[in-house]
Amino acid sequence: DVVVAAVEELAAILAGRGGVLSGESVERLIAAGTLLSNADITQIESASYDLRIADQYWCQGKYYTLTDAAPVATIPPYSFALVQARELARLPRFIVGTFDIRVGLFFSGVILSNGPQVDPGYSGALFCMLHNASGTEVGINRGDHFATIQFQTTATNSIGYNSKHQNKK
Repeated sequence: DVVVAAVEELAAILAGRGGVLSGESVERLIAAGTLLSNADITQIESASYDLRIADQYWCQGKYYTLTDAAPVATIPPYSFALVQARELARLPRFIVGTFDIRVGLFFSGVILSNGPQVDPGYSGALFCMLHNASGTEVGINRGDHFATIQFQTTATNSIGYNSKHQNKK
């Protein structure tokens, strides 16, 4: 049933006019094993998915691991952290992803820096730099939503990403 639903969804997406995938499409494709692995369907929104922070991050020259005893990723004022999403990308060759900071963190003074897109066909980790531009320490709780990714169809099927970062973890 899951495979049939995914094939029907792919047919509807490809026959449509293109654009950003709906939450329903995201849910069906994730259930079929594409778009994202390690995903949680409760993170799916109407036309996006809320990425959760992974347990390891780098800040001010050190690696930190989030645990039950130390559950907050802390970014000092005017500093930055390199973070990864818990979810791993698994994009088909006709879907591109873009992700950016959640609005609440933006209003706290955090700016997300990453590449312009997640290329069609890319499989692997989603990394970015979070810069705390405020004069106040900012914390992100273990497993919390820190960024939002949306998926769009390409105008035509691409050859797919096949470079040095493929399957990076």
